[in-house]
Amino acid sequence: MSVQHEWRWCSKDQCLFYAGNAVCPAGGVHSHAASGYYSLMSAGGQMNWKWCKKCQVLSYTGDKIGVCTAGGVHDVSGSGNYGLASDVSARGQQGWKWCNKCRGLAYAQGADPGKCQAGGNHDHGGSGDYVIALNGDPGKNSQENPMYYDLAGFEVASLGVVSKTETFLLFLSLQILFSMFLEAKASPPRAFAQISAPYSAN
Repeated sequence: MSVQHEWRWCSKDQCLFYAGNAVCPAGGVHSHAASGYYSLMSAGGQMNWKWCKKCQVLSYTGDKIGVCTAGGVHDVSGSGNYGLASDVSARGQQGWKWCNKCRGLAYAQGADPGKCQAGGNHDHGGSGDYVIALNGDPGKNSQENPMYYDLAGFEVASLGVVSKTETFLLFLSLQILFSMFLEAKASPPRAFAQISAPYSAN
């Protein structure tokens, strides 16, 4: 079993797509500015989920191939075969559903169902509730709109792209501050007479 990272949520059509600048049914290209990093597995759960090389969206291909925004139907040639967890007790972010019109996987917990590649909005009728691993760790679980979480599970941004380097630096800073807090709490406060004067270069 292998894991593939760098999947993102598009805030315009609500779909899960592989990071890139592919065409979006809501106009322009997919927007992942407010998205975290999602991971998919090549085994386990419901299989026959595949990546379209034209629109970059993940869609179900077990019964038929859905309509693609880039024209025609999804082109899944060259795609791996992904497995999605359909058990709501599984660890990860819940609220993902299948659209029975375009066959794409879309986040269904927001106020906007998202634009469908087959026209109109997504139709999640008959879909189960899928669970997707967030930032490579299925233990990170948010029931709100997809956002970015750092390594410790703290929400660090809901708008704008946050790089992995920035996330690591923030996480490191939090660790240092926490260590300083524990050290200060462990030692008694010093009397004012013990505090040294400010450093002077003279």
